[in-house]
This record gives sequence, structure tokens and C-alpha cells, in this order.
Amino acid sequence: MIDKKINFNIEIVWLAIAYTIMHGGILLMPNAVFWDDWLLYRSSDAIILQTFREAGSIFNSAGYLHVFMLWMGVWSYKFFTFVLMFGSGVLLNFILKRNALLPREGRFLVVLLFLILPFNFARIAAIDFPYALCYFLFFLAWSVIDRYRITAALLFLASFNINSLLVFYVLPILDLLYRTHRPWILKSLARFPLYRPELLVAPFVFYFVKVKYFQAVGFYEGYNENLQYQNMEKAAKLQFKDLATIEFNELVFLALLPIAFFIFLKKINTDSEKIGLKLFAILLLAGVFSFFLGALPYWILGLVPTFNEWASRHQLLLPLGTALVISSLLLPCPKPLKLAAVSALVSACLSLGIVNYYDFAVDWNKQKTLVKLFSENEDIRRADVVLMNDSTTGFNAIKREYRFYEWNGLLERAFNDQTRFALPSNNLKWYFLNDINRLSSEMYKAGSHEVKELPKVVEVKIEQLPRNRDGIYLLENWFTQLKIIVDVVDIKTHHSMNVP
Repeated sequence: MIDKKINFNIEIVWLAIAYTIMHGGILLMPNAVFWDDWLLYRSSDAIILQTFREAGSIFNSAGYLHVFMLWMGVWSYKFFTFVLMFGSGVLLNFILKRNALLPREGRFLVVLLFLILPFNFARIAAIDFPYALCYFLFFLAWSVIDRYRITAALLFLASFNINSLLVFYVLPILDLLYRTHRPWILKSLARFPLYRPELLVAPFVFYFVKVKYFQAVGFYEGYNENLQYQNMEKAAKLQFKDLATIEFNELVFLALLPIAFFIFLKKINTDSEKIGLKLFAILLLAGVFSFFLGALPYWILGLVPTFNEWASRHQLLLPLGTALVISSLLLPCPKPLKLAAVSALVSACLSLGIVNYYDFAVDWNKQKTLVKLFSENEDIRRADVVLMNDSTTGFNAIKREYRFYEWNGLLERAFNDQTRFALPSNNLKWYFLNDINRLSSEMYKAGSHEVKELPKVVEVKIEQLPRNRDGIYLLENWFTQLKIIVDVVDIKTHHSMNVP
């Protein structure tokens, strides 16, 4: 008994080490703000609550959650995301152990991959914290589904605030049926409503309350309502095509490879002898089915869970299915082949994590540098409209582009007011031809912007500092290799505009 407990603790330690290498970078930039975070950062509680009320958050739980987290500080998002996502892996380890289908080595491999597969780097954005919270609540409910019936049902209800978990809910139900009614699972389906009625009605109660009382309105009206089966084929093709866009640093990979090999030399043992054809088939089918359930809610909306930009948040439910599929293919292999494959796979994943979080650090430092450069320029201070001509997108993490409200947020941070409206330099015509008053709000960091017939317009060219004669950047500019050139624009003669 003591030996089993020690082995369990050692497994958790190894999982924690691997997970920290993969995602620990999120803790190294506690105050970083990205993407839709600018809709929250430095916004009033009233604006935040109004935003999520219009988005249809049940009892405005997401709004109050963000108000509370911002009261603690931006750092709290990073810390609790890190903890909750790892906690989900620990709970999965318990769920798989209770299921008793996998040998110890197989369970360790599934949970390890679940934690470090390079999915959902969008977790670094504070706006996505509800994903991490509901994800954890879902696995917590699954882990207590036997002993605490009402608690489990309530936790599942809370987790359904991420609506894709309504589909993923099939997995804990099937797991419960497998453990309590095998081998007569199909017959048990008819008896299930009497056996666990609270679990049966939970998703329907949530859906009824959501549709009846908390539909999205205003700016968010119609959000996530484009449910079409025709979307699935196109989204699925784009999903797998996106795999070709994954890039990892060969040097980091090679540095990690011998370390991973040494670690798994003792972890990979002869358990593969226990993986027969039946278990292989069960694992493979369970993995494919889990992957499908994780992708379906997004595919059917035409959303593609890609590795770049912020669409990686749609990968939230893909780790479990992917981990099961990979494990089913690796576990039956001979030890030398399995050891080499696992070491290479883990090294590749960890290298992606290290590089991506380094890129986020560079991106965040770029934003801080721009705030400083903006604040020192009087032409930008006096401007009404700021055209951004950014030639330094190589410093942007996950191949992303800044949205207009991110530029507005940087300007608001630089001058402590919301009088300016920023947009890409080729979009001046768009500014005059659209209802900017609708976007000139505190939420978009342009609450004091006045739409004028002849606004003061400047174009800001963001460029990279030149290298020195040795081709090396000065050390103090390692992250912030930027300069700006500001030109006052005569909108009457601007090439992209013809103002009467």
C-alpha cells in the first residue's frame, strides 16, 4: 500500500515537472495583456458586466468572475489557469485509475500527453479563463460522479457555461455505464433515467434556462448560432490541414531529447505485454470518439481549432482524444521503439511550449515598448485617428495580428484617455464608410472618441531598429528592437481616401 502511494506521488511529480516545462512560461509574464484582454483591462465593472450580460452569460456569471479576477489583478488569471489546467490532468489520472482499463504505464502516458500536447496556447489570454475554470469543474464532477451525486450534477451544470462541454458530457456518462453496468451497457441505457435521473436532466435543464432566459442580445445577437452540418466537412479538412503549419525549434528539441530519453528509460517498462488487441481497439476507438466529441461543437459552427492565432482556444477538448489515440498506437510497440517515440514526441511538445511562451514574452515586451514610444510623441497625442503601419509582425506570437481595439488599448494606456481611434493604415476609407459610433465605446477603449468630418489623422510606421555592425542587437534592446515614424496625414489627398 505504501509502495503504491509512493509510486503515485512520483508519477504526479513527473507530470508536474513536464507540465511546468510546457506551460510554466505563463507564470513568467503575470501582467501580460493580449487580444480580447483589452476589453477587460482598465475597463469599469459596469462595462464588463454589460458586455457579458449581452453575451448571454447565465446569471452573468462570467461578468462577475472577470470583475473578481481583475480585482485581484491580471496575474491571478495566469496563476489559476496554470493550476486548474494541471488539476484537470490530476483528476483525469484518478478517473483513468478508477476505470481500471489501462495499466499504470498506459495511464501515465495518457495523462502526460493530455497535459503537454501543444493545444490551446490561447489559455494565456485572461478572456479565456472561464475555459480553464469550466474545464476543471467538468473533470472534478466526473471524478466525484460516484460518491457525490448532487454535487457532481451541480458541477456539471456549472461547467456547461462552456457550451461545448454539453457534447463532451457523453464521455463521463459512458464511463459510468461501463463501470456500473457492464457488460450489459445497451440494456442499461433504458434503465439509466431511473438509476441517475439528475445526470440525465442536467444538460436539458441548462439548455432550457440558457435559451429561455439568457440569449445573446445587442452586439452579440446571433453569436454561436450558425449551426450547420455543412460546416463540418470543410472545418474538419482545415483542421487536419493546419497540422502542417506546426513549427518547432530544432535546437530546443535536440537539447530536450536526451533528458526525455533518460527520464523515460525507467518509466517505460514491460506493461506493453498487457496491451492486447482488444485493449488496443478499445483505446483507439475511445480516442477517435473523444476527439470527435471535442471537435464537433466547433466544426458544426464552422470554427476551426487551429494552432495559430486565437482559434487555438477551440482546441480545449482535443487533448484527451488525441492522447488516447497516440497511446493506443505506442503502447503495443516494443520497448526500444516505444522509448524512442515517446522521448521524441515529448521533446517536440515541450520545445513548442518553450518557444511559444518565449514568443508571447517578446510580444508583450513589444506592446510595452509601443506604449512608451506612443506616449512620447506629440503628434499621436493630438490625433483623432491613428493609422498603424506595422512592419514588425515577426514579433507577434502565434502568427497573430493586432485588432483595432488592441491598438486603442495601447493608446489608452499611453495617454490615459480614450479620445483616439486606431486601425490599420489601409483602412481609412473603412473608418468613414462605417458606423464608428457603434465601436467608439469604453469597451473598445475609444469611449471619448468623436467622429469628425475632418479628423486629425496620423500614420504610425512601426519598424525594427537597425542592427549594429556585427549584426547583433544591443542587449538592452533584445526584446524591444522597435522605433516609430509618425507622419501627419492630409486626408483630402490621402491615396486611400477621397473626402469631399
